[in-house]
Amino acid sequence: MTALRITDNRTLARTCAECARALLDGHDEPGAIARLELLAVHGARDELPLDTIQHAVHASMTAALDRAADRSEPELAARLRRVVEVLDLMVTTVATGYLRELRILIAERRHAVRALTAALLAGTLDAAPPGLPIAPRYLVLALAADLDDDGEPGQRPHRVRAVLTGRCGEDVLALLDDTGGIVLLPADRHGRSELRALVGELAEAAGVTLLATVESAPVPRIPAAAQRVRRLLGTLTALRYPSGLYLFEDMALEYQLTLPGPARDRLAAVLRPLEEQPDLLTTLRAHLRNELRRRRTARELRIHPNTLDLRIKRITRLTGYDLTTVDGAWTLRSALIAHAHHAVAG
Repeated sequence: MTALRITDNRTLARTCAECARALLDGHDEPGAIARLELLAVHGARDELPLDTIQHAVHASMTAALDRAADRSEPELAARLRRVVEVLDLMVTTVATGYLRELRILIAERRHAVRALTAALLAGTLDAAPPGLPIAPRYLVLALAADLDDDGEPGQRPHRVRAVLTGRCGEDVLALLDDTGGIVLLPADRHGRSELRALVGELAEAAGVTLLATVESAPVPRIPAAAQRVRRLLGTLTALRYPSGLYLFEDMALEYQLTLPGPARDRLAAVLRPLEEQPDLLTTLRAHLRNELRRRRTARELRIHPNTLDLRIKRITRLTGYDLTTVDGAWTLRSALIAHAHHAVAG
């Protein structure tokens, strides 16, 4: 279909007249129907009232019937015009009332869905609106968008919700904004591979890179699960993990190392000597992410492997832990996780 923009009433009238002639003459009926469908779509996008479009359709039929009527039978032509006028009045009245009520019902339904989502996340089901089904167990999915991407701000939540609605239904439970949000999905309907595919679709729809964490929880434990996945998501974001879905059970170590206590503070302090040298922190983060593969890290950082070796030696000298040994790498990785959480927490 070609692009169509309703710029004025003449464009609307002309389009309707062309379609009416084509349909009455039996010429290119599929093409005329396609143009009318496109007219409706762009009319909605241009915020043109539905009754204006319907009046134009009926006016085009009246004009076509006038041309087709036998001028020797003016009474027949008048009766045909009256039929179209009555049809115009009846159809526009019904459609206008139907759409008005539908908009109210949709708004009420969306408000109820948001209220239920908020109640589940707060653990206050007594305040949840009645009438909406509640699953016994949910997947608590936390999303974080990369705000440096080129996705169009303001449109991200709408596009993400459109994908969620298409995949999960109108009553999908989600609280979203430009930075990401929380989605609650019935646990019995989504496997691991489906979740990964869904996160990929959401990222594509929003036009941004998405980092996601998820944990399964029964209804009473949803608030605690939401707190955990949000906390883990913040840590993974600070650690600059690649985009994608991370299951809570696979990231238990990362989460545990961010819990308050002297052990976390002691680990975070290991990297304090590197805070004044951000290139060393970047190198440590990249080298651990690349599983200590020297050439891959050097290629990612765009430095010579010998330069990488020098940086690793400086990290060892400043922290007291040798990144080239198993124990040293484990300690530095743990310290990086704890340090990242300190950075997120401020």
